[in-house]
Amino acid sequence: MKKAYVLLIVILLVVTAAFIYAKIYINNLEARDTEIRLDIHHKVLVDSLHHVYERMNEQKTVDLRRAYDSLRVESEQLLYALESQLDLYLFDQMESDEDQNVEVSDDAGLDTLDNADEAAVDSAYIKPIEYEIYIAYLERIMDLPPDLSDYERRVAVREVKSKLENRYEMSEKELKSLLIKLRTRDDHSS
Repeated sequence: MKKAYVLLIVILLVVTAAFIYAKIYINNLEARDTEIRLDIHHKVLVDSLHHVYERMNEQKTVDLRRAYDSLRVESEQLLYALESQLDLYLFDQMESDEDQNVEVSDDAGLDTLDNADEAAVDSAYIKPIEYEIYIAYLERIMDLPPDLSDYERRVAVREVKSKLENRYEMSEKELKSLLIKLRTRDDHSS
């Protein structure tokens, strides 16, 4: 009977050891499973966050690009308007200086009326070369640095006009009348 008890104890120990081993093995499998699930969840979360971040970054870039383009267009329009106003102011100053220096007689008034009729006919038709000169003038004026003082700006505008006069072989008076003609045409067309 002793052998039966020893055998029973050995069998119980083997079954207990197998049960403990199975329990530990199952716990390890569950721990690994939980670890793998956490890793998968972590990777999915990281990928999802990365994807969301990329989309936000792309959206932000698109929004920033739109805002930049909008601001650039608005600033160019504002800059053009300001420069046009400045140029008109300079023209008005030059005209008032010329008007103070010139004495007008009665006969000259009649000639001015005839010249005004001719100018009205000429202003009805704008030649392509006139557009070319006007656009070249605007481009050069737009290229001037915005931080110039009034005096530097006047000098720079005179230089631009001088270069255009030389390039297109025209007098200062012809360039001035051309610029006024195209500016007034732009004002009436808009």
